Amino acid sequence: MTLMSGEVINLSRIQVVTKKNQDDVSYLIGIHSFKPGNLYFSNETAQLKVIVRNIPEGMKRMIFHWRVKDIGNNVLLEKEEALTRWGKDGFSYPIEVSVKKLGWYQLEVILFDNKTEIARKESTMGWMIPNTDMTQDIHSRIGMGLGFASLLSDEIEKSGQLAELSGIKWSREEFGWGKIEPQEGKWVWNDYDNAVKSTQRFSFMYIRVIGLLARVEQAVYGGWI
Repeated sequence: MTLMSGEVINLSRIQVVTKKNQDDVSYLIGIHSFKPGNLYFSNETAQLKVIVRNIPEGMKRMIFHWRVKDIGNNVLLEKEEALTRWGKDGFSYPIEVSVKKLGWYQLEVILFDNKTEIARKESTMGWMIPNTDMTQDIHSRIGMGLGFASLLSDEIEKSGQLAELSGIKWSREEFGWGKIEPQEGKWVWNDYDNAVKSTQRFSFMYIRVIGLLARVEQAVYGGWI
């Protein structure tokens, strides 16, 4: 097995101590999903990659166990496999999950050294009915404040896709005057320009509101205001 190239999401570092070697060993387990937020439509199969790195050199055999549980903690799918070969950088393990009912589920990945648990990683996934209403409605009660100006472009893309799937009609963001003009006569629009440009491809409205009261801005941002 070889490591998958590309972005890994839901990455966590787990500190464990093995019985064979009392030194701290850090296992790096990543669960990679090709869907934003790990959300899937009805009748869609989830395709994921579990990536395991930093395996101790002395380990010769590992039990790879994964299972899917529903919101009631009932195990719906479960599989276990003994692994004896992997690359120097670790390995990737493909997992496919399909469910019969819409809702939220949890994927658990557990690594064992013989019968001793050495690492664990959990990830939430959900199945939903796709939102087909892409109309904009500023008067709709279904909206959010997603804070796009504080996100990077790829984070805006993921958040926007999730918001669109959930059916929101608008996202409201306040453009703080103290952030736009941090010093008298110095104007900084970069974050807001990027947010406006990045959100134009989404179906919901991006509502911009300029500024708070000057005394509130001063308390929040400080500076000259």
